[in-house]
Amino acid sequence: MGDEPLMRSAGFENGATKKPTEGNYYLFVIAIDDYDKSNAEVSEDDGTKRPGERFNRLANPVIDAANITELVINKYNFEKDLSNSRVLEDYPGNVVEYNTIRTKCLYNENAKRSKIVSHIKKISSQIQENDSLLIYFAGHSKVDKAINSCSLVPFDGIDEDDESGTWLTLDNLYDIFEDSKCKDLLIILDCCFAGKAFQGMSLTEDKYFSRYVLVSSSVHEEAADGKEKRGSPFALALQYILHTNNQAYSLIDLPALKSRFEEECLLMFDEKLAQDLFYRQLPTINGLGEFVFELKDKDTPPPALLTRSFVNDLNFTKEKTLILNQFMNVQCSDLNLVVTRESNKYIHELFRAVFFSQLCIFDEGGKKEMRLALCLRKSLPFDISENFDVWSTLRASLSGDAKVETVEQAADIILGQLLDKPMMISIYCNNMTQDSSEKMISFCEDFIKKLDEAKKRRLDAGYKDEVFRKLFFIIPDSRDAGEDFFKQEELNDKLEKHCNLFINTPVDMINIPSALQWSYFAKKIIPSRNVKELAINDFFIGDQKQFSILDFIYQVCDKVKVERFQVENAILNY
Repeated sequence: MGDEPLMRSAGFENGATKKPTEGNYYLFVIAIDDYDKSNAEVSEDDGTKRPGERFNRLANPVIDAANITELVINKYNFEKDLSNSRVLEDYPGNVVEYNTIRTKCLYNENAKRSKIVSHIKKISSQIQENDSLLIYFAGHSKVDKAINSCSLVPFDGIDEDDESGTWLTLDNLYDIFEDSKCKDLLIILDCCFAGKAFQGMSLTEDKYFSRYVLVSSSVHEEAADGKEKRGSPFALALQYILHTNNQAYSLIDLPALKSRFEEECLLMFDEKLAQDLFYRQLPTINGLGEFVFELKDKDTPPPALLTRSFVNDLNFTKEKTLILNQFMNVQCSDLNLVVTRESNKYIHELFRAVFFSQLCIFDEGGKKEMRLALCLRKSLPFDISENFDVWSTLRASLSGDAKVETVEQAADIILGQLLDKPMMISIYCNNMTQDSSEKMISFCEDFIKKLDEAKKRRLDAGYKDEVFRKLFFIIPDSRDAGEDFFKQEELNDKLEKHCNLFINTPVDMINIPSALQWSYFAKKIIPSRNVKELAINDFFIGDQKQFSILDFIYQVCDKVKVERFQVENAILNY
């Protein structure tokens, strides 16, 4: 299969508009890796018979479906009942085919067309008006030319246009619920050409119910199956959004899901795929609502909101004052270099977030907002290995629809963005050494040089009197405090003529007053019982008079039942 993606021919939005009424959640999951290979006779025009074509094997639908099933039945208000279930022996891990009316999985040979239709009818006969239904399909799909629609291919489907009767048209999944037999219906399709699912007329009634579809491809696009045993990029993105969400009642957040999907594609294939995601109403009668994902545990705070409270309200007064004095009370140059003196990657990234938040308070005219154009979603990794080139990483991060092939192109893009908005670029290095610090300074020198050359190219091209906004370049000194830190004199000697320098000292420890101050504001902005009941004085017992910032954050995470890695990820992605 190589690196060429094999094709199958989430995010959550905070604050659901209406809390779900009392009702049950139903889950119906269909996934096929191995399609029927037995001979099926098809008729020719002359009446003769021949074997029908079957569909090729896929790598990941069942694994994807099983992972998503385990997530939703353990974290959200779906039923987890092992009655009559079976474990698939041919798969790594614990792939369970659940078998109740409220949680049903049909995998491979069990996902025949007749069984799918039969279970839809069973759900329809039992589901109530206050209940919600989630249907997930992963596998092959075909465009039915006779009706110009996308059909799902069950286990026993035949890969021939004249055999479309062996497929499953999408309206088989939702027409039966047209008379409001359930409150909310969401169909998720990870298959090719799935955008045809929302083609057609949708009528809206003034009632609270919903009929939506989330698809992993447009009308004309194929959907990547992903590399063997890793999962499809869409399924991995959906799992990430499902896993990291901690809002009690949440809706699909398509921009967040798309963003994560792009990251999964880059991680798996080193490129973005020609594959788009859509979340729209089904072409049927709709109401005013949306499918609401309801947590089983509603007391845990959202990691992103908890992280925001750390950035805004922990004891960063010294850092904020330095930023204010260095950048806001004086006229800074276009390029500003910030060096953070922290031995831990997450504290460096937390300082980056504090720096970013503080800059967003001001603009050059003294207004209340400074719109920073963050060209990179994450900090750039910095490696001291012989073949590592930070310019290559920067070029990859800047790439949009077309690859950025050269350093000159990267500099031109950055300079072009600076015509519109200020920008901040951050890099990190896990293990700083003297060699890596020298390489980092060398890169900064080259970065400044390339921006100057880009300005000259624009002048030579006839662009006159252009005003560029500020660029803030943040680099870490992650070594333990001491003589090995970047020296102010060293940086001044090499870079001061070209940029404004700011070197912070390591952040202060957290003591009882600063912890109580954070707690006061956190309880005001975070709607979580676990946060409201947090007793800060219990942290400081015996000789424990203070914490490092990271240790304090971990203590809070443990107390409010948020996994540490979720806050670490939120810091990295702030």
